[in-house]
This record gives sequence, C-alpha cells and structure tokens, in this order.
Amino acid sequence: SGAYAETFRKGAFARTIADRGSRVKFLAQHERRSLPLGRALVLREDTAGLYAEFRVSKTQHGDEALELIRDGALDALSIGFRPLRDRWTADRSAVERLEVRLDEVSAVAFPAFEGALIGGIRAVDLPHISREQATRRLAILERLTAP
Repeated sequence: SGAYAETFRKGAFARTIADRGSRVKFLAQHERRSLPLGRALVLREDTAGLYAEFRVSKTQHGDEALELIRDGALDALSIGFRPLRDRWTADRSAVERLEVRLDEVSAVAFPAFEGALIGGIRAVDLPHISREQATRRLAILERLTAP
C-alpha cells in the first residue's frame, strides 16, 4: 500500500462526538499500552477542523506531558480513529473520510498534518471544585477538515 492524500469531510466526527465524545482518551505518541494522560472534555467540529479540550490528569505522566508541551517538545496532535465510511479516488491516490470513530487524540512530536497543532494550555478554576482540584485543560486545534 503506497502513500495517499487524506482529508476529513466536515461532519466526519459528528456521530462519534455525539455517541462517545467524553470517552475519547488523550494519549502521548499513540501509546495505548500506557495509562492515558486524560480524556476529552470538549469535542466539536468548526470551520478550521476538529477542536478539542482535554482534562489532563494530575499524574506523573500527565505532568510530564504538560511540561513537554510547555517546552515545545510535544507541539502537535494526531488522531487514532477507525474509518467507517470513505470515498477513494479511482486511482487510490486520495481518500476522503466521510465518517470515523474517534478513539483517541495524542500529543506527538511529528504530526501527519502540518496544521494539527496544540493551541495552548490553561488551568481552569471551576466554581464547584476547590482551587486544588482545579481542572487542567489542554486546548487543541486540529486542522483536518477538507476545505
């Protein structure tokens, strides 16, 4: 199987977000054998592509990942998904993902899509929890959607 161009149709993530959005995990480097770093809090498609915010768990791995992100060593994202409906070109040089099941989003050093970048880190204080339990969120933007 040779190289091919891949795009995601707007709406490709709609069903997976509705069905299992909060169960989408946040990983480092697609490492499924390790414990996840966190989970999705917000997932939505917008005009730029897939937008997500994740809660990064207060663990050694979560803290290490956040430090690597702050330092710029992990500055991009990649998705782990299963294609459900695709449209291939006749010569199989390009595929448009019409519907996918999103399993995880990973912080990575080398993304498949140049625009799949981490947009920032922020600490969020929520009124219903103590300052010590404040949720840490990772805001990301993946530019995957076809124009």
